[in-house]
Amino acid sequence: MISATALRSCIAEQWSPTIGDPSVIGWLTVAAYGFAALLCLRARRNSHVRWFWLILALLLFALMVNKQLDLQSALTASARCLSQMQGWYEDRRSVQIGFILVVVFSDFWIALVSLWFLRKHLREVGIALIGFVTLICFVMIRAAGFHNF
Repeated sequence: MISATALRSCIAEQWSPTIGDPSVIGWLTVAAYGFAALLCLRARRNSHVRWFWLILALLLFALMVNKQLDLQSALTASARCLSQMQGWYEDRRSVQIGFILVVVFSDFWIALVSLWFLRKHLREVGIALIGFVTLICFVMIRAAGFHNF
């Protein structure tokens, strides 16, 4: 059994909450997420699917915060520590591939379900929906730490 203290200690050695990308491009990305979230809130005012725009705004805000806190690196560090402690670190590639397949499969089904519920409003939200599903898929694959794929 793995102790929570040992796991926290391992993660702390590999990741610390600092500004993840202090470059101009990093801050422009943060600003773009924030601006997109504000646009979603504005679109919400004149929409028949206000809940869609609110959820999208909240998720974009979360991505904005994540961009500079680099939380996906914390997830990667957690998985690395856990795999080392449990002894399956050498087989991590198969786990990473499985994770990516689950993410792609999940995003596909989320997209289909969203298309079904939003089918009457696709002219209003279709491009935003496609863009967001693509963005989430990219972020989750990056979170898998699968940089060599």
